[in-house]
Amino acid sequence: MDLIEVNASNNFRHPWELSRCDSLLRILRKIGRNIQYADIGAGDLFFAKALSKITTRPVYAVDPYFKNNSSIKNIIFLKDFNEIPQKCLDFLLLMDVLEHVEDERALLSSLTDKLKHSGRILVTVPAFKFLYSHHDCFLRHYRRYDQNDILSLLNTDFEVEECFYFYTSLFFVRFIENILLNLKKKQNISFGAGNWKYNETCIITKIIKYALDVDFKANKYLSKFWIKLPGLSLCIICKKKSV
Repeated sequence: MDLIEVNASNNFRHPWELSRCDSLLRILRKIGRNIQYADIGAGDLFFAKALSKITTRPVYAVDPYFKNNSSIKNIIFLKDFNEIPQKCLDFLLLMDVLEHVEDERALLSSLTDKLKHSGRILVTVPAFKFLYSHHDCFLRHYRRYDQNDILSLLNTDFEVEECFYFYTSLFFVRFIENILLNLKKKQNISFGAGNWKYNETCIITKIIKYALDVDFKANKYLSKFWIKLPGLSLCIICKKKSV
């Protein structure tokens, strides 16, 4: 496989990344196994590989940093999402992608045609504009999203089925961190997933991941009763509108 290892400098997965992967897979497993997925912004295939284990169909993994188009077991990776056949996808994943795109509305409009008539899209984005910081600049984020912003963006082509914040615990960590950094007038690039120094079997990683897993489940459950706690991220699941 010939691709740029986007995460090559990161020896270990951050608990945030591990928890997000497992939490989203728990949602997707309930849909069934005969599902055609596309993971847009697949990076080093960490999530795509996990996703390929819950479906009988090959997963489209798309990222412009891949050196060429190729495939491995149950995964087809592409440099350009336009190479995905029209109206072939059951489920499209945009996990922390839209904030990296200058014209996210144009991207969503183009991706809509890749979905089947009843296709769905799962989107995660960093939440709350007021949390935008030097860390977001470091990660090359154009923006963070308030709930109304992302819903307005998606409502053009999709019917929103679920919308909830997650990682309330990290929201407060980031909020306090931003206040302290603003007082000290220092830049923050230390919170990134690429800086984690403990492996997945380390007790520190396990404890933090467990706490984040509980955080995700609690926020998703509470959202069913219109109780929405603030979180570091937003998750939205939508269904393609009928034409």
